[in-house]
Amino acid sequence: MKLLAPLSRVDEVEPLIRSGAEEIYCGLVPTAWVQTQATDDWLNRRNPNGANLHGLSELTSVVTQADAHDVPVFLTLNAHHYKAEQMPLILDMARRVAAVGVEALIISDISLILAIREADIDIRIHLSSLGTCTNAESAAMYAELGVDRIILPRHLSAREIGVLRDANVPVEYEVFLLNDGCAYEEGHCLTTHHYGPICMTPWQMDVQPLPGAKADIAVQWETNHKAYQSFLWHLNNCGSSNNEKGLPNGPCGLCALSEMQAMGVDSLKIVGREASPLRKLASVQLARAVLNRVRAGDSAEAVADKAKALRNTPELCSSTYMCYYR
Repeated sequence: MKLLAPLSRVDEVEPLIRSGAEEIYCGLVPTAWVQTQATDDWLNRRNPNGANLHGLSELTSVVTQADAHDVPVFLTLNAHHYKAEQMPLILDMARRVAAVGVEALIISDISLILAIREADIDIRIHLSSLGTCTNAESAAMYAELGVDRIILPRHLSAREIGVLRDANVPVEYEVFLLNDGCAYEEGHCLTTHHYGPICMTPWQMDVQPLPGAKADIAVQWETNHKAYQSFLWHLNNCGSSNNEKGLPNGPCGLCALSEMQAMGVDSLKIVGREASPLRKLASVQLARAVLNRVRAGDSAEAVADKAKALRNTPELCSSTYMCYYR
């Protein structure tokens, strides 16, 4: 299992690798895209400004630095879908990034996967979690299309991942490890977050029970709604908070690392291209400290105890709202 870290700036490469990152992924929004496409047409699933590199020269620098440490770089092209008229520009971009040494493209649009394979571009393809691969049959289909790695959706349980892994489809599997939850299945959510996630919008609601409804139905609804808001708060990185050591709170799969190792998971994804450099470094350091215990042969219980001790937020862990694999 390798530790996969996000970046959005050239100067993050060395600190992330020194902290324990073994794979890197990033986004790129070239000037040609900004100049020719509509403002709402995002090239990937993060803001074109704060979460992406800008220009092939920056990407080349990232790849060069990472290559010196034998760390591969993956590039996101993971919008839900692209227009036919955008394909020539995207394919040209794919050729250019392959030429500078990017190892893989992270893609969710099947038409783009097919276009890259038909264009015979020499680059690996990782299926984005937006591809919503949840079973062995869909994994086999994506493998036939030329996908080399599948990033599994957040909502698969450890048991479901194990069943999928046991099917022996010839692909690698990547799972979520830290940060950024989603209340829904993001592969089925067609919003772009351009105006903010709809699930995180603080909607104002006025409960009006229908005639004949139970007397306390409004109270029950309010209770459930408060619980749901708490769930969303945990998914949203606990309000983007940190513990007293500066380590990030939020969605987490650290306690399941021993199980993931036993199942043969290939990569552990830390989310947060748009996060601050300090939050990214803290996430990598937290994950690597626990992963080191797995690699040292500690028991699953000892690994989980280590994770909880580092977090030192028992009230958040006990809620289980933060757990990817509860």
